Amino acid sequence: MELVQKLGKSLDEMVRPSTYPVAVKVLENGDLPQKAVFPVKNFGNRLALCQGLSIARRFGMTVAFGPDDHQCPPVLMALGLKDISKNFQEGLMAYPFYAETPEIGASLNANHLPRMEQSENRHVLLSPLSRASFEPDVVLVYGNSAQIHRLVMAVCYKTGRPVNAVFSERMGCLRAIIVSIQSGEYQITIPGSGERAFGFCGEDEIVFAIPRNRFEELLSGLEGSQKAGGMRYPTIYPALLKSPLFPPQFDPVMEDLGIKQNR
Repeated sequence: MELVQKLGKSLDEMVRPSTYPVAVKVLENGDLPQKAVFPVKNFGNRLALCQGLSIARRFGMTVAFGPDDHQCPPVLMALGLKDISKNFQEGLMAYPFYAETPEIGASLNANHLPRMEQSENRHVLLSPLSRASFEPDVVLVYGNSAQIHRLVMAVCYKTGRPVNAVFSERMGCLRAIIVSIQSGEYQITIPGSGERAFGFCGEDEIVFAIPRNRFEELLSGLEGSQKAGGMRYPTIYPALLKSPLFPPQFDPVMEDLGIKQNR
């Protein structure tokens, strides 16, 4: 947990996201934190996973989704809690809003829905990283392009490799969580329609997923690149240290005041 706490502190200080980075853990068995709230039990409603993510990162609450707490169909199928629906396979959930034809919808669904093995009792635990009492499987950082660039810089600084990304119109939260866990690789995703409509993602937000096996690498890259001073967040503007260039109409007044115009 010491590494997790250090990662959280560095993200807060060097990336400064406007909402809490979210610690995510997928559980097959085991005790859940007593402070965790459940959508049905505590809010009286089944919720979408993206709503739970937003509750964690905006309200600072620890949220636990059991099999009966999910309202989002793709999440139930992706987590292996339900079989793949026949209508989903035929693309009818994507067509006509997200795909020109049912065939294109079927292709989108097949290619962009990550999937875990079947399970009857799989839980998803979400918590602000700084308040997590568990070891996360993945950490999600929501930020603007400059903040995500800062994280990419940290990876490149340490590894010398670019961060690859696959963008899909939907299911961004599932790719960020499941693909990151299964591959052990960073994921950059754009919030999909559901996260915008139900999770209230900002129009400028991008998601950077950090799998557990990359925590130390990213932390080292953040700290190293910060000390090197190549770029920071908020962005450093060297031009602020240069004399401003005013239009020619300023010249007579500047001459009267004994100020030399730099051109």
